[in-house]
Formats: sequence, structure tokens, C-alpha cells
Amino acid sequence: TGALEARLIPETNYGYILFPPISYSNLMKDVLESLQSFTTNRTLEGLILDLRIAGSARGWPLEELLTLFHDGNIGEFYNSENQEQVITINGEDQFGSQSVPLVIIVGQNTTGSPEIFAASLQAGGRAEIIGGNTPGAIESTASFYLPNGSRVFIESASFRLPNGEEIGNSGVKPDVEVEAGWDEVLPDADPVLDAAVELLSTP
Repeated sequence: TGALEARLIPETNYGYILFPPISYSNLMKDVLESLQSFTTNRTLEGLILDLRIAGSARGWPLEELLTLFHDGNIGEFYNSENQEQVITINGEDQFGSQSVPLVIIVGQNTTGSPEIFAASLQAGGRAEIIGGNTPGAIESTASFYLPNGSRVFIESASFRLPNGEEIGNSGVKPDVEVEAGWDEVLPDADPVLDAAVELLSTP
């Protein structure tokens, strides 16, 4: 549908949020409403954020989402002119978001800001990552026209974690690797989601 999908995992107090391929204006609002719904008359014991189809469209609320789940330095953006912008997040707890156990699902179609989001929470010890390695498609590009009318795209900016790791080179490497093609994912049988539930349930 192009919108956020959220539900409770049956027979658990785990919330599940599937992010769409492209961001939209009410994405952050829908995340907050999902967290509110998950915590109404119950204690949320775990949260699964599924980024397997989340792409790098402009407007993805990276810093706003990080504010829900993280606090402190996440790394820095830098460009080809050696200009750096350190990103520091002032965390804000919403419906227990800062303390709920967190698992993030990623895969080969997770690109751009969702990759930075997952890598930052992994590096900060806030979330465990499960699924497949992401492609590291986080670089910003600048386009230039050539005299013959063609155009060339050159990577002009990227991101690195506080430990210096370049996500653009390695992608996000899951803590628990579970490879499953989309032909193996059925409405009531998703091996990666099942593994994420198991990970939350393991003491």
C-alpha cells in the first residue's frame, strides 16, 4: 500500500512494524501511533522493525526515528571536500521506545537512510540486526553535464560510524544472518520474522 504496516505478533507482547519502500509525510506520525497502540493496556516486551524493503527516498525521517531509540553520537556525514557533520541525537522516550528490546530486520533491498539507521543502533548496542547484508548504498551523488550532452554521476558525500567504519563500503552486517528470498516468505510463514521473534525470546 506504500504505508507503514504495524501489528502485534500473535501470542506475544512483541510489536512488528514494516516500513514501506518510500517515505511519506506521515511516516513518523504513524510510527508514534503504532507505539502508542502497542503499549495501550499492555507492557511491550519487544519491538521488531522490518526494513527489508525500505529504500533511500528523500525525506526518510532518519534523525527523528533515531531520537526514539538512541541517545548520543551516531557518527558523521562527510563530503569530498573533507567537510564533516557530526550527528548527535538527543534521545526522547516515547511509549517506552528508549528501553524496549529492539530487533531490526535488513536485507539486500535495505538502502540509504534505513541502512544508516540500522547501523547506528547496532553500533550503539541498542539493537540486534537480523537478516541479510545490505548493499551499502548510502552515498549522495552529484551530477555533471558533459559537452556531448551526457551526464556523469559522482559520489560526493557518505557516512561513517564513530568507530570509523564506512557503511558505504561494507553495508550493514547482521548479528544473526538469515537468508531467505521473497519466494520463501508467505503471509503466515516468514522465516526471517520467525527468527527475529526467536531472538527476542532468547534470554
